[in-house]
Amino acid sequence: MYTTRDVALVSLAIAILVAGCGSLFQQNISTDSPPVVLGEDGLVLGSVTAPPVYYHETLVFHYRSVGDGGKTSGLITSATTMASIITKVPQCDEDGLADQCGRLFAIRLPAGEYEIYAVNEMEPGANHYQLPPLGFAVAKGRASYLGNLHTLFCEGLVRSTRGAILGGDLSVRDEYDRDVALLRAKYTQLAEASIDKQLLPDRAWRWRVDYEPYDWGTCVSK
Repeated sequence: MYTTRDVALVSLAIAILVAGCGSLFQQNISTDSPPVVLGEDGLVLGSVTAPPVYYHETLVFHYRSVGDGGKTSGLITSATTMASIITKVPQCDEDGLADQCGRLFAIRLPAGEYEIYAVNEMEPGANHYQLPPLGFAVAKGRASYLGNLHTLFCEGLVRSTRGAILGGDLSVRDEYDRDVALLRAKYTQLAEASIDKQLLPDRAWRWRVDYEPYDWGTCVSK
């Protein structure tokens, strides 16, 4: 039986986790807002996918403005395979990309130049891996589709009771037709909007853990 002290400790742990993960909140436009009037801003759209493996992680990509010291910054994430108390990180099936464990993004930003520069797993204490900059421009008064950031996890140590992600292989894919249809369905204010295609550069980049694991599994060596 749980005591009052047990409940209090669990509540405290949850509060700390939520506070610590506050930076994981992706700042999408509201699903129930009126038609978007962008003015001096622009809108960037796309998806992040990371198909589930035995041991799965949510990915967090970091972006920032260029030329002003990163005055504007934020993040985009994939989804999660588990029910989460972090309500702004959805489960795999919430955006219509269940088999890819994906998440859509629709983010309003000031016009200017930006770059996606780093990625990490959502796991506390996970390493940040520096990406070759994936540059994109936000055009005043325009909505732009950046593409699908797609990661295939590098999985090792796979046993009946354990597993580990040892890295990932990242590519940028053109899923305009699929993603724009899903975005228009989720954000009704985009139903009649003109959406340009401005794909991120595809660096075909990969990252690996910085230690020698017991078993690389499906991964190749560093």
